[in-house]
Amino acid sequence: MIEELLREIAGLRKRLERLEVIEGGLVKLDEKIAGAGGSASFDFTNISQAFRHLRIELYARSDDTVLTSRSVRVQFNGDGGANYDFQRLIGSAAVAGADEFLAQSSGAMGEIPASNVGVGANLFGQSDALIAYYTQATNNKMLTVLSGRKLGTASGNMLLQHVACFWRSNAAITQVALFPGVGNFAEGSIATLYGLP
Repeated sequence: MIEELLREIAGLRKRLERLEVIEGGLVKLDEKIAGAGGSASFDFTNISQAFRHLRIELYARSDDTVLTSRSVRVQFNGDGGANYDFQRLIGSAAVAGADEFLAQSSGAMGEIPASNVGVGANLFGQSDALIAYYTQATNNKMLTVLSGRKLGTASGNMLLQHVACFWRSNAAITQVALFPGVGNFAEGSIATLYGLP
């Protein structure tokens, strides 16, 4: 009888890890919001290993005033070594392009508007990323991202990116860090981490 109760309690504890279930089976694991003064990074630590996939939603702007936009970078498990490769497909106005980066110290998570004088006020970028089978310890990890940003109302001020990012590690992902290539995430930027069953 006691053993049966203990098993039931253990099962309940596992279910409690999935606290906030939203439509589509997503479970909100954590959320980071940049307050006054911005945030240098959004760090998700001690990520539950109870899910099959991870999804990251980013709505952000950089506080950098030098350029009009900045890349968003990603690192897993604190790995800042040359262990990231990524391929980008980019479109702006009627122009399409692609580029490839090998042995980088971080991966790509799209691009966001900066706070340069030439950028429209209150314009933010958005990225939606998927990390499939993040708990596996036998294969390298991959992140796919769909990202967009707008700088103003003239032609060529919008950008769409599709990114395939590869991490040269078989380790289960327990930590994800997002950060702008330069500067900080501006006040009001938000990153949300979800678990998928």
